[in-house]
Amino acid sequence: CGDALRIRRLYSGWTMRELAASIGVSKTTLFRWEHDVHAPTSTELGRLATTLDVKPIAFAKEPRIV
Repeated sequence: CGDALRIRRLYSGWTMRELAASIGVSKTTLFRWEHDVHAPTSTELGRLATTLDVKPIAFAKEPRIV
């Protein structure tokens, strides 16, 4: 979720502070999501998706081939 969220946020022109405020979380919380320390709840994912104009699946991790 973290990399996809960060890329989408930057592509959309949002700062961490702006995006966090728009969805009702702290900048620290958004930082933790972007760095995969914590994951957003389904409700928070919905708010992110709506704000960034994407579907929630856009934040899913891609499978890795080992």
